[in-house]
Amino acid sequence: MSPVIHFLLILAGVTVEFVVGGVAAWRTTRWSFEWLAWIERVCGGWEAWRGALAVVTIVGLPGLAVLLVSVLLHDFSAVLGHAFALAVFVLMLGPEDLAAEVDCHRLLLAGDGTRRPHYLHEGDALELGAASGDAEFDGGRAELAALALAAARAWYLPVFWFLVAGPVGAVVCRLVSNLRRAAGLDDDAMRLLADLREGLDYLPARLSVVALGLAGTLVPVLDAARAVGFLRWGRSRELVARAALAATDYGRVHEVIGGEPRLYRLNQMLALLRRGLVVWLLIIAVVALAA
Repeated sequence: MSPVIHFLLILAGVTVEFVVGGVAAWRTTRWSFEWLAWIERVCGGWEAWRGALAVVTIVGLPGLAVLLVSVLLHDFSAVLGHAFALAVFVLMLGPEDLAAEVDCHRLLLAGDGTRRPHYLHEGDALELGAASGDAEFDGGRAELAALALAAARAWYLPVFWFLVAGPVGAVVCRLVSNLRRAAGLDDDAMRLLADLREGLDYLPARLSVVALGLAGTLVPVLDAARAVGFLRWGRSRELVARAALAATDYGRVHEVIGGEPRLYRLNQMLALLRRGLVVWLLIIAVVALAA
């Protein structure tokens, strides 16, 4: 499929996600872990099934299966092929409905909620704070950073990789993202999965910085990106988190967030991330038309 077709399918998928709604009920991360458990049962007893071979098998076979189904459907009918690609893209978003998750977070901050949103369970922002020793990712700021990282996984990454590689790219991106908490593989395989995840994150994270800067406040975002190291390998998650915080703070990145302002900043962050998605769509529209 051409980049223009990919863009039109992305536009249709985003419309389904935000206008039609209700798709999150069909999405789950369970398939990733069930696939990993099955392939480990089948191949785990082989001595050679370690490191790179394990990663290629785990990630490559689902991508190959999606490619074959897509090719067969396109050969039979272009309409069926496009419908399959659209369905795959929509299912690879999320997996949670971020708007519903933010509603849970609002209730929690107001004292009326009992369930923590999924993006707070992930602990990505707290891990970044622990790794860097930076108090910026403590408390309310960690909540905002976690939401920004969840939006990058839910929206920005699938959009980028679907544009680049169609449904295969979206499936591989989602599988690697889901398996970031996987256990049971050997150390070499886990390191390679982490490197693959960073490789899939690398370009989208840098484009997300630009999108968040254009959607928020550009100069503070660029300052934050320069402080992290815009091109440094292994800093993609931190780059997105700091860029989002800088954009929502309008440059006041060390302002303490607590009490009622936490709810205001949460709404501000969600609005920023949605504007960032609009900028993403404009960027890929230009790329698709230029191609």
